[in-house]
Amino acid sequence: MFTSEVDRWIVNLTHLGTNFCLVAVGSYGRAELAPQSDIDILLLHETKVSAGKVSQMADSIWYPLWDSGISVDHSVRSPTEVVDNLRSDHRVLLGLLDARFLCGSYELFEKTQSLIFKEVRAKVELYNADILRSVVERHRSFGSVAFDLEPNLKESAGGTRDVSILRSLVKLGLGGFEEDMPYLAEVAQRQSFLREWLYRVNPKAQDRLLLLDQVELASKLGVDDVSKLIYPYAKDAQRVSVLLEEALVPLDEKHQSALGGKSLYLRARPDRSRTRPSLDAEPCTITVHDIVLDVEGHFKHGVAHSLRSLEHRREGYRLDGSKKWSEKDRNAFLSLLQRGEQLLEIWNLLDASGLWCSILPEWEDMRFLRRPNAFHRYSVDRHLIETVKVASSMRDRVHRTDLLLFAALLHDLGKARVGDHSEIGREVVRSLADHLGFSEEDAEVLAVLVEHHLLLAEVITRRDLSDPTTVETVAEKIGNSEVLELLVVLTEADSIATGVVPWSKWKTSLLSELEFKVRRFLHEGVHLPREPKLPPYVLEELITKANSGYAIVAVDDHLYVGARDKTGLFATVVGSLAVSGISVVSADAFERDGVAVDAFRVGSWSGGEPNYQRFKMTLKKALKDETFLIERIERLKQSTSYRSDWRDGRDSGVLKSRVSVLDDLSDLASVVEIWTADRRGVLFELAREISMRGFDIRHAKILTMGVDVVDTFYIVDRDGQKIKDAIKLKELIAGLYQVLAADGFAARI
Repeated sequence: MFTSEVDRWIVNLTHLGTNFCLVAVGSYGRAELAPQSDIDILLLHETKVSAGKVSQMADSIWYPLWDSGISVDHSVRSPTEVVDNLRSDHRVLLGLLDARFLCGSYELFEKTQSLIFKEVRAKVELYNADILRSVVERHRSFGSVAFDLEPNLKESAGGTRDVSILRSLVKLGLGGFEEDMPYLAEVAQRQSFLREWLYRVNPKAQDRLLLLDQVELASKLGVDDVSKLIYPYAKDAQRVSVLLEEALVPLDEKHQSALGGKSLYLRARPDRSRTRPSLDAEPCTITVHDIVLDVEGHFKHGVAHSLRSLEHRREGYRLDGSKKWSEKDRNAFLSLLQRGEQLLEIWNLLDASGLWCSILPEWEDMRFLRRPNAFHRYSVDRHLIETVKVASSMRDRVHRTDLLLFAALLHDLGKARVGDHSEIGREVVRSLADHLGFSEEDAEVLAVLVEHHLLLAEVITRRDLSDPTTVETVAEKIGNSEVLELLVVLTEADSIATGVVPWSKWKTSLLSELEFKVRRFLHEGVHLPREPKLPPYVLEELITKANSGYAIVAVDDHLYVGARDKTGLFATVVGSLAVSGISVVSADAFERDGVAVDAFRVGSWSGGEPNYQRFKMTLKKALKDETFLIERIERLKQSTSYRSDWRDGRDSGVLKSRVSVLDDLSDLASVVEIWTADRRGVLFELAREISMRGFDIRHAKILTMGVDVVDTFYIVDRDGQKIKDAIKLKELIAGLYQVLAADGFAARI
């Protein structure tokens, strides 16, 4: 963008003579400047020139540039100083390899370039190892342009920096990718175009392509879907990252001595020293419809140009869509899905070559598919592969490994179409399962797993597991214990593979509780009494001490409160937490032997440790005098932090407030579910609104995920019965929306 402008300044500097030379390096050297790119200029001088003359010459160049408003990252060195700097900081190598002569002594420029290449060739192992190390560390930190929902266009795998490194490796005579140079130049131009437009919509982007910026970019560029906007850039990034990996893996193997004898690049290749599990005994050679992919041979030997050779196979291969997979085909493909950590690298290679879609044509709609979601890190295709990878590590927990891994691979297939992706996916997978050679019975199991892959995760975080209706509903949808076994593992693998919200021991315990109750109901048709997931000594202390008032037990980030049950108690407890600076990450409220027990997982709004002592003092006063708590809450609303939370929640655009009454989820209580943005005191305000309208919270499930909150309240009337008065429910919803200050009403009764 600024290259020609800066060059015009430079060409006017005709007074450099034979002892000086100006050199553009980095992105300026490649003439690929993007907005906010560094303008790197090196002033070279002969060693014999005095320091005073060098300083005078430098000032005569830099000051005019600065006066013109051009920000320059400059350096001044002699040829020998360039080499010395290269030895002390290997990171400057790539910038110097992109050096472009601007003006002055071309002989001096050539001499310096000659010294640089001589230095690098003499210590090639050291410099290659450093390149390798920096690439690995950067990819681990910044992820992938192709698959991350919010990548860094410059630093993420397949981004601008990787393109630059590939071109530099060619200049060093490494990698063997000379014929790819025209393609890499085209990729660089496309990436520059996207980065320039990114800075037009968000001048503070710092090369990070945020979800909101993607939506605005699509609108500005006349594209009706974010996935369509990103697709060509993601496809480029995937190919670049594969090419770079193929260039670096041989360096990793050849130069491990320079790395301390240890491989840095986690390239997928079989570990011959480890005995494979029995389910994974077959070599990773995929044979589907007469196509043979010797994947294991490729990764074992690190054959250069393997991507190109696979692309060549793809060009001569046509899939017979009418032919069903044989059991041999399916087992061969299953052996690939069982590769664990190696699966990601193998899939990436096959996908980049086009062979993956030849094997699974339905995958084409999933490639680089973006479905913006605050809980997902990856594009849909990468998420599916991550789910398979996780599920493979847990496949010893199920009897049907094949159904588990194929369900993991296909569970989000419906996201490529408009509508409920679970329902759409069920029909797509039912048809696809027949093509894959599954029996009708197995096809139905896969369809059920896909349709209900979100069921258990939603139930454990938003439903009362002690309510018989909850257990019966899950059991009815699942059908039998064999499907339950598969769905439990699929649920955990799917949640872990999202890559954002971590799977926790708390969720594991809830999932185990639900599985046990549903399995018992499926086998015997009986319900089990609720057994709270509290340490026995904690529950005993709460029940005992609550008889004389209330009890509080704090263990790390877990807080337990017990008190004689009364209307509005839950609101008083969460209100006391809010004014004490304690945030609620999750909560489970229930009754045991006449005692209301609230179990919280908490944090601190300030980021430090929760102030439990302050909470105990606040709760003690609040239980005696409700007006005390109301006054403190009102004071909190006037604070800067509260207003900031409120504004951030309204402006984030991540989650629009929604209140729903889910009347068929329980025969014992009315279920009110609230989705909104998190802010201090919101849980108190919602709970108080419910109690002020004469309703009692029988059970509550609270879940905070980033800036999003999902609160589920099981409420009853003053007689402890499910609420039958529709007018009162509508009035409650209206009151809750007033609390949330939502723009519109989206209640469903």
